[in-house]
Amino acid sequence: MLVGSGIRGVGGAALLYGSPDLLQWEYLGVLCRGMGPDCFQWECPNFFPLGDKWALVVSPLLHSEPALRGPVQVAVGDYDGRRFTPGEWRPMDLGGPSIYYAPNSLRDARGRRVVFGWIMGGGSPGVPWDGLLTVPREVTLGPDGRLRVRPVREVETLRGARMADWRNRALEPGRTVEAARGVQLDVALEVEAGGGALEIRLFASVDGARGHALRFEPSTGALRFGDQRVTAGPGGPRRSLRLLLDRSVIELYVDGREAMALRAHPVAGDDRLLLAAEGAPVRLRRLQAWPMAPA
Repeated sequence: MLVGSGIRGVGGAALLYGSPDLLQWEYLGVLCRGMGPDCFQWECPNFFPLGDKWALVVSPLLHSEPALRGPVQVAVGDYDGRRFTPGEWRPMDLGGPSIYYAPNSLRDARGRRVVFGWIMGGGSPGVPWDGLLTVPREVTLGPDGRLRVRPVREVETLRGARMADWRNRALEPGRTVEAARGVQLDVALEVEAGGGALEIRLFASVDGARGHALRFEPSTGALRFGDQRVTAGPGGPRRSLRLLLDRSVIELYVDGREAMALRAHPVAGDDRLLLAAEGAPVRLRRLQAWPMAPA
């Protein structure tokens, strides 16, 4: 059993306990600790094997954060049966701690490591609920020792009849094109890394005046959504994006390496997905879109 804790002046900690019967527990020591004095506790530790390595996921509490929560972090490293030696700590999700927190995982019957994250926040005005889960995400270990993440394949069973199937299409600056309509969509696209930035306007109105702009720079991996600015890092000559839209929830996957959970509250009737290029033309190698049924 792992228990989230902290060590003053050192940082967060994950404490390891053992039991033969789940009733009597023996303290076995600190599995892992760190992140410096700004971090006073790790919450919700999750620890699992990936190939010949292990991954530790923690939700850190930080003195410097107004709401205390910091971005969920994951490290891949080595485990000797009592102690975990982490490699580089990296964000588990680029959406930030006000959106994505406290993920947990399981190994399913097919041997996959499947992670569910907590998407925080309530529904649209008049919809009295608070919090939900991401779609299940499969995580694997890449040859570079970093995690790979993607929705489990079963999510594709929610797809309806294909709404769009574009190939080798150029987007010119100053011109907006409609790719799909709906507030529940599954969109997969591939874009060349050269050229300008790609703006994806989600839940847009008929005239395009309203909507939520997601901006992606293929060359650098920079992402912008509202006041959120993060980077998925550089990639190859082609970048792949997967978008899952479910009313107020947006999940973005970049190159099967990074995930980003986002929230939006569209106006009723605003259901266009629009594309535009910024600065220079953008070449789409392929775009496919489907309506996504409720899970």
